[in-house]
Amino acid sequence: MIETCYIVAETGGHMRWYDVLNLIGSILSGIGISAITLYLTYLRFFSKHVTIAGIGFHHRSWEGDSIRLTLRNHAMRTFFIREVYCVFDDKYAVKITGDLNDIIDFNSRGTLVITQKPFSSLHGVTTYELSMAKKVYAHINTTFGTIKTKPMNKTKRRWGRKKSYPDATVLTAFRQEFNGKLVMPSVKYALVYWPKGKETQTTVFIHKGGHMSEEVRSYDMNNNKNLDIFNAIPKEIAASYDRTRALFEEVFAPFEIVFVLHELKDVIDAGHNGSP
Repeated sequence: MIETCYIVAETGGHMRWYDVLNLIGSILSGIGISAITLYLTYLRFFSKHVTIAGIGFHHRSWEGDSIRLTLRNHAMRTFFIREVYCVFDDKYAVKITGDLNDIIDFNSRGTLVITQKPFSSLHGVTTYELSMAKKVYAHINTTFGTIKTKPMNKTKRRWGRKKSYPDATVLTAFRQEFNGKLVMPSVKYALVYWPKGKETQTTVFIHKGGHMSEEVRSYDMNNNKNLDIFNAIPKEIAASYDRTRALFEEVFAPFEIVFVLHELKDVIDAGHNGSP
């Protein structure tokens, strides 16, 4: 009888320390698995955690300005993006994406680079001024709703589901074209020229400072080779349409080149191939 009681006390009357640790470990393991499951469920079905990984401003004298935005999707689901707006200092908003019908797939845990279609100018502000903004965040309109990222270089997150930003002015990007090429506001003339008797035309843009988008060329029939005439004119001549036209009349005459000099301010004001 005494021996039987000893066995009960030894095996069932008290829990040993490693049994307690095993029990605690099992409880913590269960809590951890549940927490991970809940977190993964949140990322898969509820999270809208998107951040701006980078932003760039590109200026090209002959090809236009554009904004390049890099987004990172921290959620474990794919978003289908309709529109993306960049908001600068809560003052200006610029649309980065194209048409509403162009849906962009933003894969889970992925990175998306969106480059804005080049434009001639923004209404009321320059890309340089936007690049100096201290706070930049994005409004992303998706098929699941609207995502508002936190501002870049800020520790405080700003979440929101509003589809508008009443304090920010939505800027219109103007795209002015001539002969299918984008025209920047600093371009003063478009020179269209072609060899007499031929149909192939060349278009060269002339900056108000006198430099050109490419070299003006001719073809030497006697020596059977191309000739590079020049790629700039004096600034004081570029300031006057009549003097600029007279210069090309003098230069082109020996090569039998026909040309038309367009003053782009007049052409754009008249609506020649201009589009917002």
